[in-house]
Amino acid sequence: MPVTRRSVLATAATGTGALALTGWSWTAAEQASAAEVAEGESAEGARRLDLIDFGNPDSEAAHAFVGPDTEVVDGHAGDRARVAKPLATPDIKGGDLRFTLAVDPAHQNHLTMKFWGGDTSTYKTIAYINGEQIGYRRSGDYEALNTGTNRPLPGRFFYATIMLPLEHTRGRTRAEITLRTYDSGFSNKVTADSHDYYRAYTHTGAYLDLADDPQADFTPPTDTVADLDDTAEQALVDGYVADQVKLFNSLSAKVDASPTGNLSVVRYVEELFFYGGALARASWCPAKTPAEKRAALLRVFKCVDNHTKDYYGNTKLLARGGHQGDWGGYYGALGQALYLVENVTADNDVYGREAFEAFLNEPFTTGTEEGETSLKDVDWDGGPLTRRAAWERVLKANFDYARSRLSYIYNQVMYTYEGAWEALRVIGSRFYEGKARSHRIVGESLGWEPFLGEEVLVGPEGQELDLFHSLFYHDTTARWTDDYIEYVIKGLAKSKLDTDGNVVRRLPLGTHYTTMTEAGHTRENGYVANYGEATNYLPEWFHRTWGHHGDEELNDRILELALRNLHARSHARMTDLDDNLKRFMRMEMVIDERNTNYPGFPGYVLRISEGKILHYVSLARHIAEHPDRYTGDRWRTTRAYAREAVGFAQQQLADHQYFSNFSSVKGKNKYDLELAETWGWLKAQEPTGIVHPHTDFAYYTPAELSALGVRASDYERFAWVDVDCMFVSLRDGDLHLWGHLNERQRGFARNGRLHVRHANRDHIVQIDTNGLFQYEDYWARMDNIDVDFMEDQQTRDGSAPQALAGEIAPITYQPGVGTVHRENFEADHAYSGYPDLLTAHYGHYFFIFNTTRRVYGSERIHEVEVPVRGGTVLDLVSGEELPVRDGTVSVPPKTGLVLRLPSPRRRPLNSRPRTSTSCTSCPATARSRSPGRPRRARRATRFGGRRGGRDRTRCSPPACGAGTSSTSRRAAARRTSTRSRPSTRMGAAGLRTRSARCCRPPPRPG
Repeated sequence: MPVTRRSVLATAATGTGALALTGWSWTAAEQASAAEVAEGESAEGARRLDLIDFGNPDSEAAHAFVGPDTEVVDGHAGDRARVAKPLATPDIKGGDLRFTLAVDPAHQNHLTMKFWGGDTSTYKTIAYINGEQIGYRRSGDYEALNTGTNRPLPGRFFYATIMLPLEHTRGRTRAEITLRTYDSGFSNKVTADSHDYYRAYTHTGAYLDLADDPQADFTPPTDTVADLDDTAEQALVDGYVADQVKLFNSLSAKVDASPTGNLSVVRYVEELFFYGGALARASWCPAKTPAEKRAALLRVFKCVDNHTKDYYGNTKLLARGGHQGDWGGYYGALGQALYLVENVTADNDVYGREAFEAFLNEPFTTGTEEGETSLKDVDWDGGPLTRRAAWERVLKANFDYARSRLSYIYNQVMYTYEGAWEALRVIGSRFYEGKARSHRIVGESLGWEPFLGEEVLVGPEGQELDLFHSLFYHDTTARWTDDYIEYVIKGLAKSKLDTDGNVVRRLPLGTHYTTMTEAGHTRENGYVANYGEATNYLPEWFHRTWGHHGDEELNDRILELALRNLHARSHARMTDLDDNLKRFMRMEMVIDERNTNYPGFPGYVLRISEGKILHYVSLARHIAEHPDRYTGDRWRTTRAYAREAVGFAQQQLADHQYFSNFSSVKGKNKYDLELAETWGWLKAQEPTGIVHPHTDFAYYTPAELSALGVRASDYERFAWVDVDCMFVSLRDGDLHLWGHLNERQRGFARNGRLHVRHANRDHIVQIDTNGLFQYEDYWARMDNIDVDFMEDQQTRDGSAPQALAGEIAPITYQPGVGTVHRENFEADHAYSGYPDLLTAHYGHYFFIFNTTRRVYGSERIHEVEVPVRGGTVLDLVSGEELPVRDGTVSVPPKTGLVLRLPSPRRRPLNSRPRTSTSCTSCPATARSRSPGRPRRARRATRFGGRRGGRDRTRCSPPACGAGTSSTSRRAAARRTSTRSRPSTRMGAAGLRTRSARCCRPPPRPG
């Protein structure tokens, strides 16, 4: 019987185990001899199987090309191409290009398309194999071949590679491919020609040798946008400060205009936040004298009074007030404002703490009555209301709301949990739980402390509360349970405590997950570029907390974090051209977990539209002005990162991309209150000689490089990795490479993505990966065609089935993390596609990530076989030559390597894990090997005293499987046994376990 993804699951669902996937019957691959495999291997490490040259009649005829609604056009670099034409009756799609290409019957196949980077068409290209859609229209690990980019690479070609589903190539030598052009939104009609289709290739490795492919003659221009003279630049800075002064004065007048005068606390409007910050620290603030400062301070208090009265009249404002008021609570801004002016309040020349205490104890009336969403103006016990009790009520309610309503991705954690931290301390509330507690909240909000999830609340009598919510519904679609309305937003809830008196947390991602990686990236499962910009608030957090007694260590941590994050982001930027072919830089977004974009948004180390680069430079200025404060080994790295911030700003100025985009700077003038001083300091700094690591010096004149003090040789060759995100940034001469090796993995689906830039072309690559991991559960791909994580929306002309439907992806398991509780989609989290060991191979580069660590219960050294028999191999991350012993390199825990191979030739590679900690109670995987067959990991015959059961250690990615319904797929997935890659070659970089030990997972509760 032939084994397919359908027959595998049909058999597995019966519980017979007849098709235990240790030997998934890929007999064609297993019987191939090493000599046969090597014979087809190209010098560049991958076999090019086939090529169709569109517009070439002979090539098209040889590949059974059919395309009635297409035509041949003159292309670029002397080449011909085809375009899809609108249909006779225009629809959301254009004409199809259908043809056949050779495929390998046993190995992983790749399909690559060649496009012109100067095309302006925004139509998308979706690929089909044997009549079934490959991947997803809008978002998933398998992307559209062309995502609809407008002039992504002027003057050059780019190539896009996707993996072909194994189910459609196993046992076959040819496959039918269809390229279909769609409107980018899958809603409007295609009324113009598509982008040019030049060539299509099939090959067995992710790398494609293009030495014989026609390329354009491209010389990088060195032009920049027009510069401004010093006078014009200073005028912009002066105008920025003048606008801040004008805004402050206008807000003063707004509050003074009537007894109900107030400042907005709506997110991103944030008038009260700006006003309090300016009063507290801005050198330009119009409130100069003690009397003027007192008057401004009383305006802040008046705003808190008026917002408190609004709250008493409509408690639901706490959850609904303003844009995204449901994130962190609308009134978190009140506690924030009181914290900002804490030192001004304590200044006896301005107000003084004694006077403030008397002020808080004054009687306070709101004129409101008790109702479903209102409060009577009495204190907690029904007695006369004081200002302290009234403020305490709204701040305590906001504290409870914020800590009970959290997400798990960086920007949402920061926006929501920060609503809890400042709320109660300034007014001396009895509900304030101390600095250690509030600092922990900040640490989780900003990313250096493990994020433990929502805090569990109970009612005033200790009763359980139904506080289920979903941040998939927020802002205008936000929803609340009755218990939220009755208890939480009225301040009546309290913490649920465990037997040790600790606040109970929901622990959605265990106890070790930080929203900021150790290397410095934010993560939403993995690397994000666009939403990674949420960290641009960190400099303001630093200035906000500077000088507050008892917050010194907190302030230090924020400073370190802000600059470490800046350093990390710098490795995901590249030199490029704007629409007018002027030099600037872009953000690396091809590999973005959430918002894929090619070629990426304009951005230096910060997105240009954020306008906040000088806010980071202000951190460098602060360090320079306090040399005694930031001395010694602790601060050595942070000082170096601060110097980088200056260098990055100098480069953006040299490219004339700061003042030419000054409208973006002015748009954020409520946050950077130090810009004028920072600009004056920056102008006086000598060139640092530091630029973004992926700066392409061919776009600069020698004079420009000299003015920046840059030595190009310092940037010739390096690699930088983030193990938590499986992110790699590599430069090797003219080659620039960025990788996210587990991008969008819902379970381990054995693929990642690369963006590779050569001097004359780009390559966007879905790369096959291999992993060693434990698992307890699977995810079976659904039949979605639009996105992989929610119900399909864009389904017009969607009758073709999903080619990947039913593919099984084990959900990787880390014993020390334990069970992950993910709302809505159980496989959509950072640990689900995060193996203990991952390898991938592209040309000269072999990537190895050992993610194990003690806290995950998995710490071990891995010895990984490399295609180097002896001597040493260069690791581009450390810059060191690593010893190769018995054909292997040792990879320590929590380490990423990028090995530069002397030859890009591929051959089977082994992983030989060696535990680095003792674990005598764990069953080991046995090893077996037959000539010409891959070594496969097999479980010991007994686990926990039982024969069979779920295997927890797996070597290499799974095979495919499918069922006819989500129920049968899930049931089948949970019964399917060990899986191994269907190939003696093991794909791009095979993992074969010689020996392994695994730590037994802790027992599950109950």
